[in-house]
Amino acid sequence: MEVSTRELIIIALVTWAGTALLGVNLLVRGRAYLLWQRPELMPVQASPRSPVRTPRARAVLVLLHITFASSGLALWLLYALLDRSELLYVSAGLLAVVSLIGLGVVDRWRHVPGRHASAGHAGPLFPIWSASAHVMAGTATFVLVLLALLGGRGE
Repeated sequence: MEVSTRELIIIALVTWAGTALLGVNLLVRGRAYLLWQRPELMPVQASPRSPVRTPRARAVLVLLHITFASSGLALWLLYALLDRSELLYVSAGLLAVVSLIGLGVVDRWRHVPGRHASAGHAGPLFPIWSASAHVMAGTATFVLVLLALLGGRGE
């Protein structure tokens, strides 16, 4: 079965929107909104190899990730509607930036225990499965957008 570039653009749009919904789920279930309300509630971890990771840096990364991802999704929607190549390149570039920022967000959260951590842990627990679903959907979105970019403009 052969998929046209136009169909690929629509599939990428649906996947990107699904990734955004998983991101909203992660924002709520992962309690990342607490970074803006009460940063002292978020764990600050230090490892022998890395400095203390402050909640404020996490908040900035999460905010940049959300802002660039939603801007890229809006531009991709406009590209799907208007078929302007400039929108394709800008939204694909934003998605690349979002992916890099997302790696930074994952790095900032990797020392936080998961939801099923031992009962003795006092503090917020990170929803590993929600984060994994968001990362997998984001990777699929990145691949689909890259394929649409390599496939040229819509037919």
